[in-house]
Amino acid sequence: MLAPCGLLCNQCEAYLATQNNDEKELKVIAEKWSNFFHAPIEAEHLLCDGCISGGRKAHYCQNLCEIKKCVDAKQLQHCGYCEAFACHLLEALFQNEPRARERLTERNQK
Repeated sequence: MLAPCGLLCNQCEAYLATQNNDEKELKVIAEKWSNFFHAPIEAEHLLCDGCISGGRKAHYCQNLCEIKKCVDAKQLQHCGYCEAFACHLLEALFQNEPRARERLTERNQK
């Protein structure tokens, strides 16, 4: 499940907890992410069926992610298909997750 940014939704701990209907784990993740991101995150903010699904999306991904907003506005499957690939929106993500760039590049060449 390749997200528009190159991350794999099916490897996200919030996605996995949602799919397992694990409310306890969602609360643990919410606390961990609240501390990491220095922002108030509630378990219900994390309910997610994946960025490209027609189902639930985590609050951040649905409402705040500039990458998702851009891909949706351009009607692209993911950033790998964008003429401005690897733009400023992706810089920090690629620094933290270099495989995301590789995934998007691989998918664009197929």
